[in-house]
Amino acid sequence: MAQHAAEPAASGRSPGALPRWPDLRHDLDAWSLRLPPRHIHIVPSLSLGGAERIVCDLARHWARQGVPADVAVMRDAPAEYDVSDLAGSSVAVHRLGRLPWRERTERAAAIVRATGLPAYAHLTSPKELEELWSAGCRTIPVVHNIAAGWSQDPGAWNHSGVPVVAACGDRVHEEVRRAGYEGEIRTLRHVLSPLPGPGASRRAALRGAFGCSADTLLMGMVGRVVLQKRYTRAVAILAELVRRGVDARLAIIGTAVGEEARAARAALLAAAAGADVGDRLSLPGPVADATAVIGAFDVFLNTSIHEGVSIATMEAAAMGLPIVSADVGGQREAVPPGDTVLDPAAPDEAWANAVMSAADRGPSSPTGPAAWLAPVAAASWAWLAALGPGAARSDRGGDGVLFVTANMDVGGAQRSLCNLAEALAGQGTALTVAIPGPVGVPGFMDAARAAGARFLSLAPAPGEAESLAGRTGRILALANLLRPRTLCFWNVDAPTKLVVAKALAGGPVRLVDASPGPMFYAELEDAGNVARTLSTSPQG
Repeated sequence: MAQHAAEPAASGRSPGALPRWPDLRHDLDAWSLRLPPRHIHIVPSLSLGGAERIVCDLARHWARQGVPADVAVMRDAPAEYDVSDLAGSSVAVHRLGRLPWRERTERAAAIVRATGLPAYAHLTSPKELEELWSAGCRTIPVVHNIAAGWSQDPGAWNHSGVPVVAACGDRVHEEVRRAGYEGEIRTLRHVLSPLPGPGASRRAALRGAFGCSADTLLMGMVGRVVLQKRYTRAVAILAELVRRGVDARLAIIGTAVGEEARAARAALLAAAAGADVGDRLSLPGPVADATAVIGAFDVFLNTSIHEGVSIATMEAAAMGLPIVSADVGGQREAVPPGDTVLDPAAPDEAWANAVMSAADRGPSSPTGPAAWLAPVAAASWAWLAALGPGAARSDRGGDGVLFVTANMDVGGAQRSLCNLAEALAGQGTALTVAIPGPVGVPGFMDAARAAGARFLSLAPAPGEAESLAGRTGRILALANLLRPRTLCFWNVDAPTKLVVAKALAGGPVRLVDASPGPMFYAELEDAGNVARTLSTSPQG
């Protein structure tokens, strides 16, 4: 399975083809066009689960980029992800678990109110949401699972304290709508870059720890030991493989904490003993960095009764492991083409056949989104909170127009834009033209500038590589600073439009697209890759 091609470039010549026009000096602080606004995430704990892993992944990305963020952790957990590497970074982790309940929620509310922006609430209990709303906070509930895994009816989110709901996948999005939530919903996918597998010696050592020889078929699973994961079905698949004479083993990585976990673990062990495969089952318990272990598997297996979009499945795909998964929840969004999703009710024989076929295919090149899409997805959380549904319209420049154009090179589109800017500025419209690409014919702009239009270069800083994340980040930072009434795309590439529109749709900024048809069709394939990965669809 091939990876996506290189990142699409913005239309026009590359930024290094021509020198930047020296008169395009913007009067904005350079860092204001680099960093998103501070944003906040609230999580019940940092226990070793998929939702918590997503928050940790995102926090590390933001820390590497210097993006300011807060993560409020409401409770301690027996087994947690280690986030000590975030100390001293731009991401502040607030451990509130040792505080009394009232002080805990008050502290979280104070962190939220300090920004004036809504906070992302991951798996947050109904009681905690109500406390935050009562304290004057707005929250964006983040839904990581389909309906079977919910702790609250989405109808309760039809509240002034909820400007928008974030869903981890399209299937989750659909179920939230069907459940009665009437407001805005956005699909915010977690995007993993391709992951390197372990080297041959490391893989052999890991397999040895699981009791595997080079010829053993090792099925691996990652997830908390709960009834939802239906690990007893995985044992039945293992037994069917052994019945066929296959040297197979099953490894399940995950915590087993709480009454339900104890019941699920007891059922798992009983099933293994009953099928006489107990000696082929490995339960190493929680592993903080499961990514370092799953490369030892021959096949990644998911037999869940229900899922959102499994982070473990996404990791397996990012490493190129063959996957066999139950067709539940959003799993089709995580499993790459060419791998297998099965009806959960399919017989054990069908599951065993799928596992054998996957093992025969063997590992492939890591698949899924290209590396350049991960930073775009990570940044979208901050921009949506600041500029999307629920964002306040500022009086500062609130009636202005922001044009975004690919470049100021020779062409009719550039001439037409400058003529329009001259006319609008002459009528008193507050108007800014942002140019992420090169400026080849600055003379086009003279009359419009004389009439009062402002032209700003949003080209990368010297030494900074051109990228979709950087380009869209500078456009959104400018929109956040100017707060225009209207943003008009004028001759802009489709991936840039999709990402910017994803952040702004439903917010106070009206979007207009004046880009010509031929450009859209030329960019269609790249736009499709971006749209599928980030769910930049009409509904998401």
